[in-house]
Amino acid sequence: MVATPVLEPHVFGPQDFVGGDPVLDFVNTVTGRNGTPRDWIVDYPALLDWAEKAGALPSHTLAAVRDRAQREPRDAAAALARAKALREALFDVLSASSQARAPATTSLATIQREWRASHVAYVIAMDDDGGVDLRLDPAAVDFDLVAWVIASAAVHGMFHRRSDRLRMCAGADCAWWFIDTSKAGRRRWCDMAVCGNTAKAKRFNARRKTHR
Repeated sequence: MVATPVLEPHVFGPQDFVGGDPVLDFVNTVTGRNGTPRDWIVDYPALLDWAEKAGALPSHTLAAVRDRAQREPRDAAAALARAKALREALFDVLSASSQARAPATTSLATIQREWRASHVAYVIAMDDDGGVDLRLDPAAVDFDLVAWVIASAAVHGMFHRRSDRLRMCAGADCAWWFIDTSKAGRRRWCDMAVCGNTAKAKRFNARRKTHR
């Protein structure tokens, strides 16, 4: 049985965005799933802080949503619960893909619900090259924007990536997801400077104890 993550306040920084995809970085806001799970999105403002550092929403949109959340905290809290449900659904789909099994139907339904809802936040616009593209509506100010952007990125982007390049970090008390972009395709750690070095240090200490 997987332990329920405890809420742990966290200041997001560049070291928290190593997944190679915003969807994976969002799933990684729960850390230590293979040890002591901690949920870094402790409240709705923390969700917006993550979105700001991830570049998920424009600054003017974030400011407008923050202002509205202060006036309507209950609705913001409800949106936070939906965002977390999406996060867990994505984790289930990633886990299922890596294990060659079918994800829970409820997980697929959750992702589909948010993806369908996200359509109201996008507009069709011309890009600089004269093509037609979907863009976030500059006037959109909704508590579910973060979830919608992530759901859209999953359906239109991350789900089309090669599943054999999706990895879960082998580090203890980590279990972050990342895209293996190494030439050999044998990357094991989310970040060699963190989990990789920790594992190397543990192996070194174990060998030294055995030698003694």
